[in-house]
Amino acid sequence: MEAEEGARAANRSHEFWAKTAIFIVLACWVITAVVGFFLPGDQRGTFGDQFGAVNALFSGLALAGLVYGILQQQAALKMARAELNLAREDARKTKKMLDEQTKALDEQNQANRRQAFETHFFELLKTHREIREDLRHSNSSGKKIFASVIIDFTNNRNSKTRAGVDNTIENIYLFNQSILSTYIWQLGSVYEFLDSADYVNMGYSDKMHGVAKYQSILHTQMEEEEHIVWYVCLKNEKLKKLRKYQIVSDGPRFASIKQIAINRLGKEFADSLDLPDLANQSEPA
Repeated sequence: MEAEEGARAANRSHEFWAKTAIFIVLACWVITAVVGFFLPGDQRGTFGDQFGAVNALFSGLALAGLVYGILQQQAALKMARAELNLAREDARKTKKMLDEQTKALDEQNQANRRQAFETHFFELLKTHREIREDLRHSNSSGKKIFASVIIDFTNNRNSKTRAGVDNTIENIYLFNQSILSTYIWQLGSVYEFLDSADYVNMGYSDKMHGVAKYQSILHTQMEEEEHIVWYVCLKNEKLKKLRKYQIVSDGPRFASIKQIAINRLGKEFADSLDLPDLANQSEPA
């Protein structure tokens, strides 16, 4: 803007001096013509020679006009450059504004997608709790039935060999299928939902960070015995589809769960459950 104002000021200065020069030359020509008109005839010849000086002024005026034209071109170029710089600055500001608007829109879209995802996720957790509360086993109900299932497991084991342990574990689900089937498949659907989500489009750096966060929320809803029964049931071939969902969070919690499994079931049985080895992982941020 300052450059543009400077160019306009220079242009006005050039116009002033050009008009002044024209005025002076014309005034000299008019004065000379008037004076020559009133001179006696014998003096007009001499005065005519002096009038030639006025012609020289006209030649100077032509040169001045040429110089003025050049100065005008320079002023026009300077003004054009100023306007170009101004246009570039406007374009830069416009681009910055559009980038900021695009970023804000992307963040809003990510927030909307995350909100929709979390709404569905917490609905699944609610369904999970409701199904768990409706569970019945012997004299137990709700989340207490998982301890009862583990007691049945320990009472029915008849071998400490790996094959015998695996056979006993696989049969546990069959013995309790009518009780646990709906619960196990619904819990599997929660893991599937978490595994299939597009976390990057929700603002997470990668999939693992998103999965870890929501798995951690899920695991806080579950008792230690509940985790153990989940892994007991996964040993059954009918549930092998659910084995693909990798646990990527809650290392300290699963270390505690594994120790409980060892204490309740024995090391051979706990090792056979293939509990996730997350001892070196920390809680997700």
